[in-house]
Amino acid sequence: MNRNTFVIGFMLFAIFFGAGNLIFPSALGMESGPGLWEALLGFVLTGVGLPLLAIIVSAYYDDGYRTALDRIHPWFSLAFLAIVYLTVGPFFAIPRTGATSFELAVLPFLTGGGAGDAAQAAAAGAAAAGDAGAPGQGPMLLFSLAYFGVALWLSLNPSKMVERIGAILTPVLLVCILLLIGKGVLWLHGRPPTLTQVEGTNGSIAFVNGFMGGYLTMDVLGSVAYAVIVLTAVRSKMGTARKVPAAALPDAGAGAAADHTPAVPAMAGGAGGAGGGAGAKETGNDLPAGHGGDEASLVMSVAHHSALSRRELVVQASLAGVVAAVSLAVIYVGLGWVSNRLPIDPSVVAGVKASGKDLGSFLLNTAAYGTFGEFGRVLFGVIVTLACLTTAVGLITATSEYFNDVWPRISYRTYAILCTLGSFVVANQGLAAVISKSVPVLLVLYPIVMTLLVLMLLENFVWKPPVLSQRLAVGFVTAVSVLSVAGVEAVNRLPWKEYSLEWAPFAALGIVLGLVGRRERAP
Repeated sequence: MNRNTFVIGFMLFAIFFGAGNLIFPSALGMESGPGLWEALLGFVLTGVGLPLLAIIVSAYYDDGYRTALDRIHPWFSLAFLAIVYLTVGPFFAIPRTGATSFELAVLPFLTGGGAGDAAQAAAAGAAAAGDAGAPGQGPMLLFSLAYFGVALWLSLNPSKMVERIGAILTPVLLVCILLLIGKGVLWLHGRPPTLTQVEGTNGSIAFVNGFMGGYLTMDVLGSVAYAVIVLTAVRSKMGTARKVPAAALPDAGAGAAADHTPAVPAMAGGAGGAGGGAGAKETGNDLPAGHGGDEASLVMSVAHHSALSRRELVVQASLAGVVAAVSLAVIYVGLGWVSNRLPIDPSVVAGVKASGKDLGSFLLNTAAYGTFGEFGRVLFGVIVTLACLTTAVGLITATSEYFNDVWPRISYRTYAILCTLGSFVVANQGLAAVISKSVPVLLVLYPIVMTLLVLMLLENFVWKPPVLSQRLAVGFVTAVSVLSVAGVEAVNRLPWKEYSLEWAPFAALGIVLGLVGRRERAP
């Protein structure tokens, strides 16, 4: 590992670590009671392990998930990825970061939601959950204007975005979170779990609850978007593309075709992951960054990779993923442990849950005040804002990179501006409206992405499923997911529906039927 590995890993951690990643482990920590460690183990396995696998497996393909989806069908790949990027981009995830940071970090100050003792903390938690009196649309409009303005500025130069987030913003975010967790450990050391009588907290049930909680964070969906950023950053900073003197390059067109190298044209695309990406955009032309404008002496990064460079790409992407995964796991465990032992009356916890307020926000406000007093409210606001901002920057970049790669006539800068403006408009509709309109789409997309991840893991680590198996598996899962979200009664009776895994048997069925079909057609 070197500095670049940590910079890319911390960048990946920051764009994964949104406000929901603060709230989920905090609520799980309190609700698991004596089964804390089993619940956290399950949560880390799926909430950290699955996104890590999704990033690693994408490095085996030049265009990440786009290559794998093209095998299903190019038009399906185009439509599906466009929907994914629009959903995790301006239609849902990016606006949610702005709305969430306002409601958790700013609104409590505007409504006087302090956090002193447990009762005061409940008021702060209510404000953070959107229960306090609204101060009007003006503050949200001003906040979101500043928030998305900063996000756009950080996103306009993708190559500098990696450095700004990985080397600057992430360390600040980590220091703030570790301050909260470290002071909380000193404060609560020796205390037993707050909830000692919690139904279903024996080891196995607590593990299942944590396992499903990590699965339902849907961070694997974000991995589809973030994979492009990681692979482009690795290629740019680690130099995994093979270096060839310009004089040795074949003429454009015929020479490249004879060499079966789609490299030089792909370098201009940026987002596809086959070449320059961020570096190409910084120079504003079709050549990689750093050429200095002298084509005669140019040492050019050719997009095709030798076996060694492919291995290096996988290794470096894996190491960066491990840095992000370890950081996430440490934060999750720390937040879960602190929340598990907060000195709050169990009746207060029950009241927060019964009222429909967000338990995780309430617990974090309580922990912040309990550790740092009034300064804790400011610290919590900084943590939430940074967590949301880094995620927004990553998603703006990934979304703009993808659409610029598919339709390169429109510049990356234009896509980034449009994405940010769309997010600004949607965010000002309010958090509840954003979530209510977008969750059904996420529930359709997530099983398809999980199925694709399984197929990619099989191909690279076990055996390559035939194309028919891949098409049938994805087709069956798509149909079941749509019917499930539509509320079809027959789907509600399917096995594992209570775990949101009703799609899994159909993915397996598609793989098996594809194998049978291939054998029957064989001579």
